[in-house]
Amino acid sequence: VQGKDLEDNHYAHPIDLVPIVDLNTKTVVRIDGLEREPAPNIPQLSANYHRNLVKTNSYLPKQWRADLPKRLDITQSEGPSFRVTDSNMVQWQNWEFRVGFHYREGLIIEDVTFDGRSVLKRGALVEMSVPYGDPHPPYTRKCKFGCMVKLQKQHSFSGFGLFIELKTLPYWLIYLGALDVGDYGLGYCTNSLELGCDCLGHIHYFDAYLNDVDGNPTLKKKAICMHEEDTGVLWKHVEYRNGHSETRRARELVISSVYTVVNYEYLFYIRFKMDGSIDFEMKLTGELSTNLTSVGEDPENPTHGLIVAPGVNSQIHQHMFSARLDMAVGSEKNSISEVDVLPEPICEKKNPYGNAFSPVETVLQTEQEAIRVHDESKARCWKIFNAEGLLNPISKKPVAYKLLPHTKGMSMPNLLTHPEVSTVSTKSAFATKSLWVTPYHPKERYPAGEYPTQAKEPDGLPIWTKSNRNVEGERIVLWHTFGVTHFPRVEDFPVMPVEMTGFTLKPDGFSSGNPAIDLPPEVNDKSKLAGDCCN
Repeated sequence: VQGKDLEDNHYAHPIDLVPIVDLNTKTVVRIDGLEREPAPNIPQLSANYHRNLVKTNSYLPKQWRADLPKRLDITQSEGPSFRVTDSNMVQWQNWEFRVGFHYREGLIIEDVTFDGRSVLKRGALVEMSVPYGDPHPPYTRKCKFGCMVKLQKQHSFSGFGLFIELKTLPYWLIYLGALDVGDYGLGYCTNSLELGCDCLGHIHYFDAYLNDVDGNPTLKKKAICMHEEDTGVLWKHVEYRNGHSETRRARELVISSVYTVVNYEYLFYIRFKMDGSIDFEMKLTGELSTNLTSVGEDPENPTHGLIVAPGVNSQIHQHMFSARLDMAVGSEKNSISEVDVLPEPICEKKNPYGNAFSPVETVLQTEQEAIRVHDESKARCWKIFNAEGLLNPISKKPVAYKLLPHTKGMSMPNLLTHPEVSTVSTKSAFATKSLWVTPYHPKERYPAGEYPTQAKEPDGLPIWTKSNRNVEGERIVLWHTFGVTHFPRVEDFPVMPVEMTGFTLKPDGFSSGNPAIDLPPEVNDKSKLAGDCCN
C-alpha cells in the first residue's frame, strides 16, 4: 500500500476511527470505531494525483497522456492595463477600489466605485457551512468540524473525526456542522500562489500579514493575485441590411485568492467587468472527504453517498457560502426591492391574447420583509437603488445595481438539513435563506455570530433581525447565501475537477447607456489560422 508514503492519497484508504479527547486532562478517553464487528477491510488500491505517484496507480492511468495540449502563452506586450497606488488602491477601466485581506475572511474589496460613483463600501465572504447528509453514526457529527463539546472557555477546534469531551464544564453544545470562516479562518488557510500556475499573464501579487500563536506578525507571500483575462465577446452586432459588423472583446480584471481547508480547495474570484458588473465566483476543487460504508449498508450502494473508488465511499454534502455586501449605490443611503417577472392575467383590454408578462417590483421596508428565498421560476432578483435622489438621466428612475443569484453554475437549494431538529440549521440559520438585509452596524460582521462554534445560544442574522429594523433609505448591508449541493461522482476522485457557484452585481440604470460603447475597435494581429482551414 502506498499509504506508507506521506505524499500518498490517504483519502483512498479511509479508516473510520473517531478519537474522544478530554481537553482538561489532555488524554484520549476512547476511540470510537474499534468496536465494529467484523473489522472492516481498509481499501488497498492506489489512486493518486501527486506528480511523483501517478505511476503507482492501481486502476487509473500511470503515465501522462500522449496527446499533450500545445503550449498556450498569455502575454501583454504593452504591460497590464491596471494601476496600483498607495499599496492597495487599484484603477482599471473606470473602476477604482482597494484590495484588502483579513485573517478570518481572506480576500476583501473596499471603497468600490465605477465611473467615479460609489457602488460598494465593502464586500467579503464572511461565512461557510458544509453539512454532510449521512445519518449513520458518527457522521451525524460530520461537517469538517463535528463535535459535541462541554464549553467553559473559548477553545479552537478543528479537524475531521474529533469528538471532544470536557466533563467538568456546565453545558452541552452539540454542533454538527462546519463554519469554515468562523472556525478555521480563511486568511489562515490562504495559499501562497505560484506564478504561471494559479494565474496566467501579467500578474500583480498582494502579500498579507497574519499573526502566529504568540501574536507575532508572519508574512504570507502572494496571498492575492490580480490579472486581466480575455473572456470572449463583450458586445457585437452585424447590420443585416448592409453586412457591417462591430465587435468588441471583453476583458475582466480578476482578483483571486485560494484557501485550502483540510481536504477542499476554495478558489475565490472577484471579477470586475467592462460593463460595470462584478462577478463573485467560487470554484471548488481538492479532495472528497471519504469513508467506509456503515454497518448494514450495501457496500456497493451506500444510501447517502457513492462508491468513488473500490471500497471508498463519499457522502452527499453542501457548501453554503455567505457574502456580506455593504452597499453604497450612488451614495450611502440605499433601499432594496425584490423583482419578479410574472405572467399577466387574461384581460380583454390589456392581455386578450395571453402573451403579456412583466416585472413586479416590491420594496422591502423592514428586516423581516427582506428575509427572502430565490425563485428561479420568477427570474427573481433584488435591486439596490439610491435613496437620496440620484436619478438616471434617461429612465428618470433611481440609479441602481441588481443582485443576480446563481450566475455561476446551476441554481442550487439553500440549506437542506431539518429546520427544527438539526443543530446545523440552528447554527447555520443564515444558510436557510437566500437574502437577508440589515441596517449597517459595526458589530454585526458575521452571519452566524462572532464565535459560531462556541456560542451557547444562536447568534447572528436570526437574532439581529428579530428587532425588525427599517432598511428603507438606510445604509444597508446585504447578506447573500449561495452554494453547491454536491452529490459526488466517480469522476471527482482522486482529485475533483472544479465545481462552480457564484452571483453578480449588475448595473441597472446606473449609467446613461452601454458603459463600454467608447471602446475602440481592435483586431488582434497575433491570432493565426490553424493549418490551411480557410485560406
